[in-house]
Amino acid sequence: MKGYSYMTIVCVKLLVLALLVLLPSCDSLAVDGRDTLRLGASLLGNQTIISKNGTFELGFFSPNGTSNWYIGIWYAQIPEMTIIWVANRETPIKNMPGVLNLSGDDGHLRLFDLEGRPVWSSDNILKASAASILDDGNFIMAGTNNISEIVWESFGHPTDTWLPGIKQWKGLQLTSWMSSSDPAPGPFSFEMDPSPGTKQILLLYDYSIPYWYSGEWTGDHFSNLPELLDQKMIEMSFVTVSPSTMYVIFILNPQIQMAKARLVLHGSGQLRMYFWDDSNGWWNFVWSAPRDQCDVYNVCGAYGACNSNNIQFCTCLQGFIPKQYDAWDWDSQQWWPSSGCVRRSPLQCSAINGSTTDAFLQVTDKSLAVEQAVSQVTEQQCRSACLNNCSCTAFALANSTPPLCQLWFGDLLNARDSSDGQSVFIKLAASELRQLLPRRGRSRVPPLCVLLPSIAALTAVFALLIVAFIWWRLWHPSGLLNKEDKQNHEPSLLRTFTYRELQTATENFKHKLGKGAFGTVFKGSLADNTHVAVKQLEGSAQGEKQFRAEISTIGNIQHVNLVKLWGFCAEKSRRLLVYEYVSNGSLNSFLFHANGKVLDWNTRFQIALGTARGLRFQPRVDDYKRNERVLGSRVGLRPPHHCQGGRLQLRNDADGNHIGARRNVNINVQASKVFFPAWAATQLEKGNIASIVDTRIADKADIEEVRRAVAVGELCIEEEEDARPSMAQVVQILQGKMETLNISDGS
Repeated sequence: MKGYSYMTIVCVKLLVLALLVLLPSCDSLAVDGRDTLRLGASLLGNQTIISKNGTFELGFFSPNGTSNWYIGIWYAQIPEMTIIWVANRETPIKNMPGVLNLSGDDGHLRLFDLEGRPVWSSDNILKASAASILDDGNFIMAGTNNISEIVWESFGHPTDTWLPGIKQWKGLQLTSWMSSSDPAPGPFSFEMDPSPGTKQILLLYDYSIPYWYSGEWTGDHFSNLPELLDQKMIEMSFVTVSPSTMYVIFILNPQIQMAKARLVLHGSGQLRMYFWDDSNGWWNFVWSAPRDQCDVYNVCGAYGACNSNNIQFCTCLQGFIPKQYDAWDWDSQQWWPSSGCVRRSPLQCSAINGSTTDAFLQVTDKSLAVEQAVSQVTEQQCRSACLNNCSCTAFALANSTPPLCQLWFGDLLNARDSSDGQSVFIKLAASELRQLLPRRGRSRVPPLCVLLPSIAALTAVFALLIVAFIWWRLWHPSGLLNKEDKQNHEPSLLRTFTYRELQTATENFKHKLGKGAFGTVFKGSLADNTHVAVKQLEGSAQGEKQFRAEISTIGNIQHVNLVKLWGFCAEKSRRLLVYEYVSNGSLNSFLFHANGKVLDWNTRFQIALGTARGLRFQPRVDDYKRNERVLGSRVGLRPPHHCQGGRLQLRNDADGNHIGARRNVNINVQASKVFFPAWAATQLEKGNIASIVDTRIADKADIEEVRRAVAVGELCIEEEEDARPSMAQVVQILQGKMETLNISDGS
């Protein structure tokens, strides 16, 4: 083995064997006191070292449901193991813990498996004399000449957690876990902005693509994180040692100094702050960034504005149009930025006879990151500074003392609608501005002979409206919400239909398109001749608030592979959903009743992957493992043990299993194949992957993609919520970037 002689490996094996035999009587050989591993000593099995104050513990651990073992640090006094650091995150030891040894030869920490194979080692240059776990969670190695000299420390090699007191130096990275059971580096990283002259922190996707910025350091907080200053929970400092050497550090507010806190880079790409609640015995989630999709860097592309309260949260600024109209379907990559917007009319950036051919459009309630600021100027001076610079695309005058002229250059990025935003003047071609602004006529006061008749007419119209409303209330009692509905009524962004409207649109529910477990679907035509599909729900006993919460979740999902929900009807016990009408029918019809038309494997796989990418954007659906509405009985999914052997009351819904073109539950097959997911899991375990595929396309299917798709299907119906993947993990598994978690065997 490279770097290790045969005799070294033999000696390590003998050492492991001896330690295992003598383990009950030789704890003193492993540690010096409770917190230190001394030179030549080893840690193995269930041995640990604990910090002097009893807060942190270092030893071997294995994530739930895996056979992998790691050396890590966790909170010693918290029942639920909370890992803050992992040594061998990319090189787990299989099946059994290994041995951590502080070498007496060169003072390096080395981790071996039980076969004596090296797994991980520290990269200290100077020889260490001891390794200790400190009260702040730092695992340090002290020098031989000076015990106060630190030759290596875990704080210099962080994983996904930032603790109070850790100096986040420029060049250090936090990296998310691949999944909750796999500490290998995930797709997101957190670091100080390496750009010269900047004082901010950022999140990256795939180590290179900007995902989120904290904003510049203002002296007591980062500009995009004012809430951290307001909460008064932590105190953050930005320290500049030299122009190229700086770090960020945070400490707890002295008033809550005894509390435990941690800042974690979650696998979803969020920084999350947690505080431990001793009284309740759990971690309180108190803050996160990015807070919503509009915080994601460049999420709407150039000249796009984001509004997280809208169903379609990206729109173009006035004077701009989408560069690619299909970009708004979010069918690119998990969170990949949109291609943005382009000008309707190009800038001229020239002046003829002192008259410029460009001008400015004032837009209000917009928030933009400031690129350049010049103080002590008037609005006219600020306007001229931008107008006379062809690279300048917008300006604003901040309400400050002295006035601050803010200038933007190049493409406008990261604009968002904000109630506390400012007025921004965007440079447009003068011809474009004339089309946007209303024509200004001469202002004059209307004569009395015109004013009085106008007031009388408006009064009459208002009186007629009141009479019409009273008549409607008397003759349309079904339009009123029942008592529970009134109490729980919440506004919705979706259109609300009356039952009579849908009755007319469907010709009294005449044209039936199909029937599922929870209702019947009818074809309809609205007053404007728009074709719709109306689903009449059956057996719904939900209150108005609960019903609207569910349709709000569905209505917020906008994706090319998902039928759009346009509206609903909720009158007394009636519950109907109005979807866009898809002329080609549902995916179900192509899988089971295609009349000779067969979807090839690549199309099926891309539909699954595209849908997962679309759901990844929805914060209510992304955490799939915890979404009880999605996984509960209302949408027809059941834990596997409820369905095996055909004991489940059968329903007609086909639950989207487009791998084998078979329904989840089918009584027309032998008993062992009644519940398709359980049968598929068994075939996957046996390696009979080809037998799962629709026989019509089996010879052209990618077997590896089939394996990943089946594995995802099994994981998503796991009974234990911790075993279910998030949508981000689903995408990574389907793409082959992540190994699957535990696969249900259907037992």
